Amino acid sequence: HIVKEVKSYDNSQTVLDNTPTVVSDLKIPADIVNTVKQGMLNVTKDGTAAAAFTDYSLPVGGKTGTSQRGTANNPHYDGLFLCFAPFDNPQIAIAVAIPNAYWGADTAPVAQAALDYMFLNKPDYSASPLPAASGTLLH
Repeated sequence: HIVKEVKSYDNSQTVLDNTPTVVSDLKIPADIVNTVKQGMLNVTKDGTAAAAFTDYSLPVGGKTGTSQRGTANNPHYDGLFLCFAPFDNPQIAIAVAIPNAYWGADTAPVAQAALDYMFLNKPDYSASPLPAASGTLLH
């Protein structure tokens, strides 16, 4: 499920309502799901994405990652970050991939900016449209 709905240009009408339909159930035991979710919360509390979410008012579950491409002599590392929020009642999932960002933790501030905009109504893009656009996250 990628798009819930599409609104008209002035936000007065719903042009497309894309209500999701469950097509299968993986039947993963609840205790396993809860363990994974708790681990994802820990990533944003005191793990690899904690720097982006320190003192953040919205609980977020997340996972950082780094992929390698290129050759052994000329590697390139891409940063990845996946998250969902709010933790107790997820309304959105975000995936961020930034080529040459080197670490997954470098991509978490981009997701944080999207969450700020959606939930906290504080879009502050005075320095750049997104944190990565300024080049400060890239190594």
